[in-house]
Amino acid sequence: MNNVELTTRALPKTLVEWELFNKAELPFHLSESNATAGPDLPDNGATNRGAVRVERSVARFDFKDGSAGGDQTYNVLFHSHEGVLQENEPLVAVQLQKMALVNMSNKFYYLPAVSADGLVTGADYEICGKEKSWQRDPQTGSYSQGNYVVGPYAADYAAGVTSDFSSKFNYTFFENDGTFNNATMAAERWDVHYVSDVLAGKVTDNYNGKHDYKVWRYVTENVIPVDPLNQTNGISTGIIFKGRMLGTEEALNLNTSSHDAPWEAGMHQQVANCLNGKAFKLYDGTERAPIVGSSDKDPILYYLDGRLYLTWLHIRQAAIQASVTSNAQGTAFEINRSNSLYRAVFGKGGIPAGNSYIGPDGSKVAINDTQFAALESEYLKSADYAWEQWNKAGKPVPAQVGVNVPQTLTAMREAVTAAGISIYQSSVEYTRDGKAFAGYFCYYYYWNRHNDNGISGVMGPMEFAVVRNNVYKLSVDKISRLGHPRIPGNDPNKPTPETPDESDEIYLDVTVEIAPWAVRLNSIIF
Repeated sequence: MNNVELTTRALPKTLVEWELFNKAELPFHLSESNATAGPDLPDNGATNRGAVRVERSVARFDFKDGSAGGDQTYNVLFHSHEGVLQENEPLVAVQLQKMALVNMSNKFYYLPAVSADGLVTGADYEICGKEKSWQRDPQTGSYSQGNYVVGPYAADYAAGVTSDFSSKFNYTFFENDGTFNNATMAAERWDVHYVSDVLAGKVTDNYNGKHDYKVWRYVTENVIPVDPLNQTNGISTGIIFKGRMLGTEEALNLNTSSHDAPWEAGMHQQVANCLNGKAFKLYDGTERAPIVGSSDKDPILYYLDGRLYLTWLHIRQAAIQASVTSNAQGTAFEINRSNSLYRAVFGKGGIPAGNSYIGPDGSKVAINDTQFAALESEYLKSADYAWEQWNKAGKPVPAQVGVNVPQTLTAMREAVTAAGISIYQSSVEYTRDGKAFAGYFCYYYYWNRHNDNGISGVMGPMEFAVVRNNVYKLSVDKISRLGHPRIPGNDPNKPTPETPDESDEIYLDVTVEIAPWAVRLNSIIF
């Protein structure tokens, strides 16, 4: 607890007056009148004194399950028919299984402070001053003059923090050298909890007469000074969610004859089986046993623009089908090299020999790209070329993430992610009772929002912060895309300490209600 505001009290002037209060049954009152001990003694019950107003010096995070089915599972990828998403035909879901607190400040001021810019040297600096919220005028885009809460690391934050994070935070999101690895989710550096444990918590908050939020944990104040661009992943307090990808019942039961083109008939079911730990077939028809959670044994999945592909052969064929048209006889081809999927796979190059276009009747016609030689130098820069070199080398994958990584794998990852394609490799996870299971996992990063300006992709003043005496009630209501891959090198959007807390690409819809704790009026008697 700390004072809400500076409190002034009158005290006895002399030792003789203090002697009147040397018994337990007759204490000196800091919040009431002392007239019973003497008419001239201080009256601390006057209107400008009275009870000492205190508040908590920390914040609290509460959490509830916002999924439609109440099982922390969200439909993420949907079937598309003639370019239109079919929301009644979900294909891939994500179940949130773990959550972790990151970047909790290891220091905070005992007494709250505010200033015009969040710095101790800023204008209107005031200890025990009140926070003034920022209100944005939607017509002009300007903000009313609020203020910033001041924290002990304000000067460091303003200068930029890109290393030595453990000197300022508990549960640091990044390594001290600025590198990052989602594998930390299984280590002690993050404050990791099973989502089911949080939701099964014994303490339920009766907010607005409801009992749906569970009290999760207390969090120290962490505030960032002007300007809003200082709000970055390296210093903001956040929550990391780990989710497992799952195939839906709808994907398993799709009528392939009416839903899938011949070139990928049945692939939605095979992707679902692979994700769910069942036997499946690869795109080339090879039958595979259930995944075992080993990156060198299980297939690699590729994700781009709302589609999840089972192996590179699958996404390569999708690029061909999206960009190639043929005449009725299948003897002449036109290639739309500006197609986004084509660009992601082949870059500005051509289609090499050995590839085929699959017609509406399922027949294969070999593609003879007459421009391939002229565009070969561009093809050598493409994701497809890098994948082929890795494939020819035997698809080597290190047994341990980040250790002795083959050059061909590094080159493949760099080329594929540079094209905006996410790479997912399987791994092993453990249930609450220690049972191992294999799966494909992804991660979502949520940075705690304090003063939402209501504009997606644009950060406002004090938008991302943790401020004392606030209860942040969090609920994941929607997930609109697959999250970050487990291995940072597989991520086209790998976070860095300078990554802004908000971008125009939103994949996680988190409802946040900020409920200030009621100020407690405690009458203190010594």
